[in-house]
Amino acid sequence: MTGNMSSFRYKAFISYNHADEAWAKWFHRQLERYRIPGKLVGQNTSFGVIPKRLQPVFLDREELSSGSDLSAKVKQVLADSGALVVICSPAAAASRWVNEEIREFRRQGRGDRIFAVIVDGDPAGREGENCFPPALLEAEDGSEIEPLAADARKWADGKLLSLLKLLSGILGIALDSLRRRDLQRRQRIWALTTVGVLAVAVIIMLAITFRISAQKSQAAAEARRASAEQLVGFKLNEVAGLIEAPQAGEELARLKEWSDAELEALLRESGVDRDSALTTAFALREAGIDFWRQGQADDAIDAFSRSWALIAEHYRENQSTALLFELGQAEYWLGQMAMDASDFDEAERSFLVYTGITRKLLRAEPENAEWVLEMTYALSNLGGLEKRSRRGDPLRARQYLQAALQFNQIALVLDPGNSDYERELEQSHAFLADAHLQVCDLGGALQARIEGTRLARKEVETDPDDPRARRFLGYGLGGLARVQLNVGLVGQAAASLRESIGLLETLIESDPSDIRLKMLLMERRSRLLAVTSLEEPAAVALSEADQLNEAWQATLQGGQSIPVDLSEEYGSFLLVRERIARSAGASKLAEEVLNQALAYSSEQVDAAPQIELLKFSLLDAAFRYFQRHGQVPLTPHVNEIMEMPIVESESPSCTHMRLAVQNAILQERSEAAKGYTANLLAKGYYEPEFISFCREYELCTGD
Repeated sequence: MTGNMSSFRYKAFISYNHADEAWAKWFHRQLERYRIPGKLVGQNTSFGVIPKRLQPVFLDREELSSGSDLSAKVKQVLADSGALVVICSPAAAASRWVNEEIREFRRQGRGDRIFAVIVDGDPAGREGENCFPPALLEAEDGSEIEPLAADARKWADGKLLSLLKLLSGILGIALDSLRRRDLQRRQRIWALTTVGVLAVAVIIMLAITFRISAQKSQAAAEARRASAEQLVGFKLNEVAGLIEAPQAGEELARLKEWSDAELEALLRESGVDRDSALTTAFALREAGIDFWRQGQADDAIDAFSRSWALIAEHYRENQSTALLFELGQAEYWLGQMAMDASDFDEAERSFLVYTGITRKLLRAEPENAEWVLEMTYALSNLGGLEKRSRRGDPLRARQYLQAALQFNQIALVLDPGNSDYERELEQSHAFLADAHLQVCDLGGALQARIEGTRLARKEVETDPDDPRARRFLGYGLGGLARVQLNVGLVGQAAASLRESIGLLETLIESDPSDIRLKMLLMERRSRLLAVTSLEEPAAVALSEADQLNEAWQATLQGGQSIPVDLSEEYGSFLLVRERIARSAGASKLAEEVLNQALAYSSEQVDAAPQIELLKFSLLDAAFRYFQRHGQVPLTPHVNEIMEMPIVESESPSCTHMRLAVQNAILQERSEAAKGYTANLLAKGYYEPEFISFCREYELCTGD
């Protein structure tokens, strides 16, 4: 008897040979961490009610190291497990214990709850290479069976699709429903966000009021839906003012890049029928995602291109809504690869097609909340593109991302209480805050960060054990602290940083291999030191800075690749340490640290000259050197960076204006420096160190 999922102590038991331990640990971690889409949670299946997460999953081999039979403890754990996941490889096929665990699970009458995943070897059964344990090929009555298995290898399903196949089997739900929602939940490009159009804001507030106050009656639900559908049409018309309407057939224009012979060969490779070709297309996409995550750009582009062509060819023959959606996802990934390569024209082409596809889906089904949220993703991508491109317009980016946030709100009106949509709204507000900062709207940024943090805190309070919720609250508090410090709320910034640090520390305890978390933790500790050192004794601050430097060294030398978007953070810390050392009278140490900061920032610019943030970090170090010595350092790149047009747009960011002040001082243009300073102060920029140096150079005397 299969039994109900909730009646088992463990959601699954992972059976594996020690040679495949790395794979077993990966699937264990991913199964336990995976958050089931909110729309599926609570549904009844043949295996019981779908939970929020599959926790716990059993993974422990210590008791199998000796003995002639499975221990009573292992038999009990198998009896207490709702499913058996078998990691299949030649090593597993030869393993006595893996076979015994499979047989024991079958003896309990739950052969239908055994799920296999191939990580190595040959499913066809060639001598010495067979990946299936013999017990997996035997039914309870001893007859031969052919197991169905996910295949985690790169050229097959890949890690992600294999994981989703396991989840769909364990949960008893269709793979397509899980895969689609997982695609929709992918990471959006971190960009900017927001500025509200008053009329739209009013309509949204009315719609949200409907959601909050409406009684649970059919009439109220229909009224709410009608209001949201009307709002969708209104917003689509507004988007049309930002983006040209797609031409007929534009979603298939890329097929012109494929010859008939190339398409025929691709179709032959993928199988003779439509279903097998689409299976290949999805497997190619998952392989592309794996390649992308591992930094193998050429392999990723090849996989994404072939996946797109297979889907497009079938969409040309059968223009169904499902295929159109998949074509949009395929176009998104091509745009992501172009974005990574800084090919912004090609990225714009893909993102506009993706947005056009989403608009077509939404025109056909304005009441479909999933399509509404897909428009949030599409517009976020366009906003991110505007931010990344050198010719990008921050005001236009903010328009895109304001609309993205509003579509997110509409999705919640259409599907009230959807936890996935609420989590997306946290990110939308975070993007909104960044968008405000890009045009130095500090009031808007503070309001957006407060709202995003409120939503994140609510999610943590609802589910304190959810690592994703704690991660996003940790991220959000760090962003809130940055804005608080910019407007001079020093005490509040310190409190936000301390809470953020506490959250990140607990997350790192459970996953010490996450280098991004480690770098973000170090960045927040550095910012907290910069704040607290303003008021504590210099000797105490210097001791803390020395300890933090040791922690930085351990992180940087830990053998892990440092994310390029965080590589400048150590340079920023060095400038904090230099200031503290000089305040403590440690002049020699201060000079050494300043030279170290210049060298480090110069090396980072050498390694990634296309990243503007690294150049600005070097300019910060050069300005500090100028403050100490009255001249510009001879460090490479400094002179060329000083010649950069730092303030170009009509609405520059606070960071750009602050750097423009420093650059003007370096170039002895005092009137320009005073003008930039006046603009910053008028916008409410009262970051403590900025105020200190602008008083030093008599740019803001009396303020």
